[in-house]
Amino acid sequence: MDGLPLHPAIVHVPLGLSMVLPFVALAVTIAVWRKWLPARSWLIVLLLQAAMVVGALVSHQTGQQEEDLVGGIVDDGPVMAHEEAAEAFLQSISALFVVSALVAFFSRSRYVSLGHAGITLGSLGVLFLGMTAGHAGGRLIFVHGAAEAHLPSATGAKDPSDSGDDSGDPKD
Repeated sequence: MDGLPLHPAIVHVPLGLSMVLPFVALAVTIAVWRKWLPARSWLIVLLLQAAMVVGALVSHQTGQQEEDLVGGIVDDGPVMAHEEAAEAFLQSISALFVVSALVAFFSRSRYVSLGHAGITLGSLGVLFLGMTAGHAGGRLIFVHGAAEAHLPSATGAKDPSDSGDDSGDPKD
């Protein structure tokens, strides 16, 4: 991918899933409660959460790889704000996944509907934390200039569009 960082591409997976999850969790919760779907349908929510956790773990890893490079351009404050928000997001989705797995495991309990409702509300908290982390990451790029770390001038590489001719006249 032309030396572009992997982190911005990967991070959109858990962020996108965090935006979809509250709606899916609510729909499955209502459908199971009204007996339109069997209780095992909650596995849909669990699988979405698993994908979100895996995406967040990979995002965390790729973000760690980017930190040193971006640290030479951006002050530590905004980098740390993004990192802390991303860690809170990762911890919250991991915890929500564990709770969801327990609710799925104990699906025969008479309190399972309360568990589903609680997880649906928890997914709104995850959404908020995801948007906070994403916003902090966007500020790194668009306000603090973190993208400059990947420009040819920052890495010492030659710009492929530069022909080396500074005269401005096209060659015949």
